[in-house]
Amino acid sequence: MADVIFLFVVVAFFGLMVLLVKACDHIIGPDDTVDSAPAAATASGDAPSELVGAQADEAGSELP
Repeated sequence: MADVIFLFVVVAFFGLMVLLVKACDHIIGPDDTVDSAPAAATASGDAPSELVGAQADEAGSELP
């Protein structure tokens, strides 16, 4: 019986948290998503040279 009560409490907690997030979303509005890469670069599949250099610096090697 304790397992059933625990399961109910966990499900109720997550349901309450979902309602809290929806209420906050209603108050402040949804997040605006911002694309970090230009649309032309993502459409062609090529990364801008700044991103290639930054990725090379993070990996510790130079890309051609």
